[in-house]
Amino acid sequence: MPRSDSLGPITALLTLNLVVIAALHAITGGRELSDDAPHLIHFARNPWILWQGHGAAGLSNTWGGFPPLLPPLFGSAVRPWLAAFPEFVAIRAGVLSWTVVALLVLHPFAWRVEETTREPLRRALWLYALTPVVTAAAAVLPQEESYVSLFAIALCWAARREKPVLVAGLFGLSAIAAKVFLLFLVVPIALASARPFRNLLLFGSAGVGALVAYLAYHGIRFGELPLLGYRLEPAAGTSVWALLWNLGLEIPQEVLQPLSLSLTGGLALGCCWLARKRSWSLSRAVAVTLWITTLCVAIAMPPYLLWNLPFLAILIARME
Repeated sequence: MPRSDSLGPITALLTLNLVVIAALHAITGGRELSDDAPHLIHFARNPWILWQGHGAAGLSNTWGGFPPLLPPLFGSAVRPWLAAFPEFVAIRAGVLSWTVVALLVLHPFAWRVEETTREPLRRALWLYALTPVVTAAAAVLPQEESYVSLFAIALCWAARREKPVLVAGLFGLSAIAAKVFLLFLVVPIALASARPFRNLLLFGSAGVGALVAYLAYHGIRFGELPLLGYRLEPAAGTSVWALLWNLGLEIPQEVLQPLSLSLTGGLALGCCWLARKRSWSLSRAVAVTLWITTLCVAIAMPPYLLWNLPFLAILIARME
């Protein structure tokens, strides 16, 4: 495997983001630009906070509804920086660390799993490193989405290796350690397998089962159901609901959530069934599903594009 091909993109990624971080720090005097950054820092400092009652922990339903293993896992790349640098720098350095990990993982994934030849591999790595949304989510308004993308890569890696038990376990882990909407990847991964209906049930049960177990824990111990109390605010998102909302069509909350999830699931199922009939690659089917998620889930936000970027980079780099 041509490991040296990743050196240039990693150097460019680090240089670009560190320059932006330094410039922003000089301009703002270290004042935070992101509303999310203080919450992510709080998660990093208190890795097991989501296993407490949200009211007692002072968390809103929005932040209390995050996957419970995200703070300790995501925070593992943030806490060392917090020990040595101001929070403004530390959270960005932590997110940048996860971004570098994602780029490093993209290399063997594209080479070994997707069997990408060397020149398209180089293009994919450079595309990932220099895409503006990467810098925006790492250096400008830090987000945890590069970390989340690693779970999408791991799911596809295990699926391509035809290890259904491992895939099921990863779906269960993704539900409580990454973003819940990654469970839509059950559709393309199951339909691309030799036993689609069995695996649709197996993978879906693993992801939903993990969520139900966590909700049961909270319900029994604290009388709270954190994920179900989330208030949708689609106006600033990337979905079709954001467009409708900004055009004046405000769908009631109790209708919008099941409607958006049903539409996303239905479209993903239809597109991935067509992908199976036309023998699409798994990466292509996954990329389409993630696009559908970004467009149809009511609370989808621009940083969610990072979940899809590894697959899009490979697909775009292969185009002649």
